[in-house]
Amino acid sequence: MNYLAIDCGSEFLSLALCYDSHVENIILKVGSHQTEFVLPEIEKLLKSNKLQLGDLNLICYNQGPASFTGLRIGLSVALSIAYSLDIPMLSVSSFHLYLADYLNRHKTALEQPIYIALDARLSQVYLAHLDSNGNVLTTQAISPEQISCCDDGVLLTNAQDIYSGDWQQQFSQIINVNEYPSASNMFYWVDKLPTVNYAEADLLYVRNKIALNLEEQKLLKR
Repeated sequence: MNYLAIDCGSEFLSLALCYDSHVENIILKVGSHQTEFVLPEIEKLLKSNKLQLGDLNLICYNQGPASFTGLRIGLSVALSIAYSLDIPMLSVSSFHLYLADYLNRHKTALEQPIYIALDARLSQVYLAHLDSNGNVLTTQAISPEQISCCDDGVLLTNAQDIYSGDWQQQFSQIINVNEYPSASNMFYWVDKLPTVNYAEADLLYVRNKIALNLEEQKLLKR
């Protein structure tokens, strides 16, 4: 089976290819120029591994939450490939990306309830509550102070340093996950998450509001 993973949800273009149990990655810092690089880099990744587009059996993509524009670019490319080849897709949330990155690095399971808090900007965090099997129970966009509503468990976060939240008393363990995970972490969820067809593929919007208006920006600076 040959899998291609696409993540355009940040300033990095992250692509990964899995074939014959071998994984190869491309990670480029492209800023807001995802559309200029994503297709040429996919072609380069396939060619360097002597594969063609038609050899792919599964397309994985970042479902979010992340950069609104980047997610839509990644989904559009993933949909185009899946539709043209009539192959399934795997939607992997940003929360699952960070969780898989931690589990792959430490080779250990988290037995307690898991919370993942990711920087959402606008003075908020995206918070997900997952069980020990990685099933997402709830997602929400909240202020850092509202994390006090969580039960005890393990917190994976890239936002503690940004918001200087006093979360130490809330959780039995806090794990900083500041490095953006590679798209190859999507492969951890193959056979663990259900696949969808191209007609069912979508994005995860935890928050509809993606920017502050001028008045809101002024209030935030006071």
